[in-house]
Amino acid sequence: MIDREIKAGIEPLVVLAGVPAWASTHPEKWEYLGPGSLYPPTDVADWQEYCKQTAQHFKGRVKYYEVWNEPNGNGLQPKASSSKDRSRSISI
Repeated sequence: MIDREIKAGIEPLVVLAGVPAWASTHPEKWEYLGPGSLYPPTDVADWQEYCKQTAQHFKGRVKYYEVWNEPNGNGLQPKASSSKDRSRSISI
């Protein structure tokens, strides 16, 4: 998909929103972005590593990333997370 966008002259933006189920504090709870996606990670280092690996995968093809799209808006902010937790989650 990314390569198709680049070929079409579109500069992609990758949005890193939603904690993967394997890293979530509540992987058993279904959310519209996937199981456990809107809950804080069990270990913020796992989330940081996930973001780092994603960026490495797209290195040279993607320049722009958005972490936690609209964190104070439509529910894409991790539930029960503090400002400090959100700051740690984006310091990669």
